[in-house]
Formats: sequence, structure tokens, C-alpha cells
Amino acid sequence: MDRALGFEVIDNFTAPATPGAEPEVEIVVHQHFAALVAGATSPGQPDVGTETAASFAVKTLAKAILTLGPGTGPNRFATRLTNVLGAAVEAKGLDDSLIWPAASVVCLSVPRREVWRIGTCEVTIDNKAHYGTKTVHQAANAYRAVVNAANHEKGMPVSAIRRDDPGKVAAQPIYDAQPYLINKSGRWGYGAINGSPVPIKYIEVFELPPGPCSVIMSSAFPEVRPSLGETRHRLETLQNEDPAGLDRLWTMGTSLSPGDKSMSDLAYLRLSVA
Repeated sequence: MDRALGFEVIDNFTAPATPGAEPEVEIVVHQHFAALVAGATSPGQPDVGTETAASFAVKTLAKAILTLGPGTGPNRFATRLTNVLGAAVEAKGLDDSLIWPAASVVCLSVPRREVWRIGTCEVTIDNKAHYGTKTVHQAANAYRAVVNAANHEKGMPVSAIRRDDPGKVAAQPIYDAQPYLINKSGRWGYGAINGSPVPIKYIEVFELPPGPCSVIMSSAFPEVRPSLGETRHRLETLQNEDPAGLDRLWTMGTSLSPGDKSMSDLAYLRLSVA
């Protein structure tokens, strides 16, 4: 245990879905905070300079987290990240009519003994998992899975579903609609950092229990286990059983592409907190 930090990093892992690609996720650890940032990708979204929009958001927010002071609280955290990303996007000259870069963020505040979440990353505290969800994404993923399951029952092989993904094609209008619902307060809205104000209801706060505890922050693992090895093994098992995302992995909203190691970029950070 690093007494100066008040926590110890047990597992720190990121990996791209496609081997050799740059993952659009990042883990940040410094004196007062440990955080995971996962970029959000939208169809047709323009790159920002030489980077994808998701990568731009992730790198910008990771740098911003490193500048936070120990007195930062969850609302100030959201405001600071929002302002930093908004200013960075404006500096690149992106038009307001375009879909701005966005990311989900989960962060441990050591001074406050709290974990903050904006978006859909997973948080596990002493083996109690808190999975992030957004209703519109669940709707799209369910629609996709139903269409693909029906095609499979009609005789379409899993290999063809993985290649063509007719369910995703059918559900594409819902996926396309999602970015316009970021930080909106209606039934289909959801939280993320994209330069627009984050409603308080999308700033989740999880208090740590008294005394030593374990904190896991992760992205894109359908089931989180107590260690990285167990979590990766479980993912591999599920992908072997359901490579087209029809059953156990329908919530992933995609298939395992040939040659890929996972359905999405992965991140896993496990901490032992004093």
C-alpha cells in the first residue's frame, strides 16, 4: 500500500478490440484521484485533426483529471471536465451543428472516499457491482439482437450474422439518434462529458465503506470479476459462446469481428483503498 496515495493499484489494463489499434480508453492515476475514461464513438462523426473524436475526448479529459485539486467535489469535477473539453473542441474550430467528441468517466476521489460516474463505465466496490446503463442504448441493442435472433432461426448462420449484422443495420436509426440525447433530461437522455452541461441526476456518487476496501472501475466487460485474470477469462468464455451477440452478450450491441480480441476497447482498474 502506498501510504502517500492512500491506495494501491492492483490491476491496470487497457486493450483495443482490434490488435495493433490505439484503444479509445485511458486510465489516469495520481495523488488524489484514479480514473478511467472511455470514449464514445458515433457513426459518421468527423475526426478531430489526426485523431478520432473518441480518442480526442479521452486524451483531453485524462489530462484535465491530472490538474484537479484535492478539494474537487463531484459537481465541480463534472463542470471542470465539461469546460475543458468544450474549450478544446472550440479551439479546433468544430461547428456546433456537428456531433461533438464525448466520453464516459468514472473516478475515485481519495480525499472524499467517493467514486463518481458520468456515463456507462462499471464500478465495483467490495464485490458489489454497479453497471452503467442508458435506456436508449439498451433499446437499440435489444432491437438489434431480436432481428438477428430471428434471422438465425430462419437459417442465417452465425458467421453471416457476424459479417453482415442485419440487426445492427435495422437498428441504425436508434444508434444514430443517441448522440443527440447526451445530457438531456427526458426518458431517453443519458449522461456523458461532451462539452454540454451535465444534469445533476447523471452525476452518480458512490460512497466507500469505512476502512480498507476494493474498488474496480472498468469499461466494456460484460461481467466484472474480483481480478483482471478472472474478468478476462469470463469475457473470453462468453465471446466463445455468443460471438454474434445474440444471447448472453446482446447488451454489447455488436458481434465479435473476425481477428478482433473483443467487441469493444477494454479497460480494467483495480485498487486497494486504505
